[in-house]
Amino acid sequence: MTFEEAYRKTGKILCVTISSPTKKSPPVLINYINAPDVVIATACVASAAVPGFINPVRLKVKDSNGNIRYQALHKDELYWDGSIEQVKCC
Repeated sequence: MTFEEAYRKTGKILCVTISSPTKKSPPVLINYINAPDVVIATACVASAAVPGFINPVRLKVKDSNGNIRYQALHKDELYWDGSIEQVKCC
């Protein structure tokens, strides 16, 4: 189920926080507004990914035909728990 499908079914907004381990960027809050096609299960696994326990993951999306595939725009982009801060070097 995607974020948009969940919103349409329940009318409730589900938000998941993730961050990229490869960039020094702030955490990202994803939901049906900014990531409607993202499969919720992959966002939850990413949010639970913690270094040393669960590796960062690639998000999956559902296309208009209902096919689930890895996110095409950022195919090499991995995500993990949004509460993990990036350590700035030097």
